[in-house]
Amino acid sequence: MSTAGRVFAATPRGGERAARCLDGVDGDGIFLDVGAANGLLLESLVMWGAERRWRIDPWGVDTSAALVALARDRLPRWADRFAVGDGRTWSPPGGRRFDAVRSELGYVADTDQERFARRLLDDLVAPGGRLIICSYLSTRIATSEPPSPAEEIRGWGWDVAGEAAAIDPWTGKVFTRIAWVSR
Repeated sequence: MSTAGRVFAATPRGGERAARCLDGVDGDGIFLDVGAANGLLLESLVMWGAERRWRIDPWGVDTSAALVALARDRLPRWADRFAVGDGRTWSPPGGRRFDAVRSELGYVADTDQERFARRLLDDLVAPGGRLIICSYLSTRIATSEPPSPAEEIRGWGWDVAGEAAAIDPWTGKVFTRIAWVSR
C-alpha cells in the first residue's frame, strides 16, 4: 500500500470519518465513489473491507481531471476504474451498476439534491444495492454538527435503511453523518 493510503488510517479523525462509509456496505461488492478525488477514500475502504473479509471492487468518478489523474497515478492497478465525469450525467462503461454508491449532497445546489440522489439511485445503484450519502464537517472550523442526510432523505418521503455518525475523539462532537437507502 502507498504511504498516502495510510492517511485516513493514521489519524483517528480521518479514519473514523472515512470508515463510516463502510457502515453502509453489507459485504463484498462493487463500490463507486462519486466525488472520488485522488482515490484515498476508496483505497482506505478496500483495506478496511479486507479487514472484515470483504472484497470491495473500487471505482471512482470526479469532475476534476487533475484529481482523477492523481488517483490513476497513485493507484495504477485501478487506473482504468477512475473516470472524469459529473455524477449528474456520467454513465459507467457498459452500463455497469454498483452494489454501493457513495456521494455527498453538497456537490449540487439545494434545489437539485433530491434529483441528484434519485439519479444515482436509479441509474448507478444495482438492484439490491445501496446509495450512501455522506455529510462531513471540519472540526477545525465547526461550531455545530454536519447536516443529517437521513433527515434530508426522509424529507423527500424516502425510506432510510440506515444511518451512522462519527464522533471527533478530541471534541466529542459529531463531524460526519451518513445515511443509506436501498434499491
